[in-house]
Amino acid sequence: MKRSYNPFQEFVPQMLSYFISAGKKWFLVQHFPWPGIEPGKGFMISPYESEVAGKEHAVAIDATEGKLLDLSNADALRKLTELLSNKEIRCFLNTIDAESDENMRKAYLKKIQANIRGKGLIQVNREEGLQVTFRLYPQGFFAILQSGQNQAIIPAINLIQ
Repeated sequence: MKRSYNPFQEFVPQMLSYFISAGKKWFLVQHFPWPGIEPGKGFMISPYESEVAGKEHAVAIDATEGKLLDLSNADALRKLTELLSNKEIRCFLNTIDAESDENMRKAYLKKIQANIRGKGLIQVNREEGLQVTFRLYPQGFFAILQSGQNQAIIPAINLIQ
């Protein structure tokens, strides 16, 4: 299966020791739907230094969407290590680079155009045009559609699949 463009860095097992040695022992693991990834097999991982920061993220998402793990707990560390070692699962780090907007637009241009027209996601002001930007929020990865005074914020997956 051809992999779809994904702006997120794959989270590999070796990264876990790096983050732990950097003082990050709290990890939020949340579901991450993406084209080319089987439903339920994609996860976004967000490392945190403090429990407070991790809990702020955790309360921003639905309890069924993710879980905050304290890796000072051996069972939590084992669970995350097993998840990262599972070849059927794909995990990603919760950061994107500055080129992501442009790369996303290039990779998914036809899908974006078809979904905006077909789903009526936003009323496009022909004089103003349409601007599409992508942003990562605690709740997930979103597309922000802007045309004149009209704005819509939707999960990016709904725009690109």
